[in-house]
Amino acid sequence: DGGGGRGAGEGNPARDGESLIYNGIVSSDMKQLDDHSTPTQGNGRTSATTSSGVQAAYHTRVFIGSALQVLGMGVICACLFGAYEAVKNANCTASYACPDPGYKYTQFDANLYNTFSKPGMGVGFSLLMAAWIWFREDPCGAATRWFFTWPVFAPLAKLSYGAYLWHLFWILLYYDMQVIPTDLTFGNLVYHSCGFIVLSFLSSFLSFLLVETPLSFVFSSTLKAIIGSGRK
Repeated sequence: DGGGGRGAGEGNPARDGESLIYNGIVSSDMKQLDDHSTPTQGNGRTSATTSSGVQAAYHTRVFIGSALQVLGMGVICACLFGAYEAVKNANCTASYACPDPGYKYTQFDANLYNTFSKPGMGVGFSLLMAAWIWFREDPCGAATRWFFTWPVFAPLAKLSYGAYLWHLFWILLYYDMQVIPTDLTFGNLVYHSCGFIVLSFLSSFLSFLLVETPLSFVFSSTLKAIIGSGRK
């Protein structure tokens, strides 16, 4: 994406990076259309046919890119909110204080959702990335690509797996410490979710500094020493 933005923005560096990518692609395609839409002497029919073909290919790529975007977001939303219908009438959050929260789904339903929701998220984001890479003409693809390529996501990506490992610990610890059942309301869910997210990323950050970074240094140093001694 970065390379495409730089190439498209050489003529006007004041533009925003993502609009450069999209405008550069569209202007390139429009230039191609203009080149083919000018009939040459004795060959007007061929030029018009070529122009129609270029237009059809362009709109086909936009359609495929939009379809991948919609499908990818649909899969992601299904993974995020697929269990909502079963738990929306629950009385409280499942814990020792509330062993029967009133969920409507069976153990089989829970296992099915827990098994496929995580891989489904990967499939959804893979569809989005496929649209960003191969179907750049799609304006929806440019918008979602701009959002998911914010610089703030780069450091969060380094901590995301650690936060994933820590989040269940904090959830179980909190709810199992409750003496009375926790009401399952929208406000409580938002409040608790924000707290779990902050705690998980803080724990991941400390783990990154105190565990992952030192162990990575030791491992890389040991590997270099082994390779260096082997070469001698």
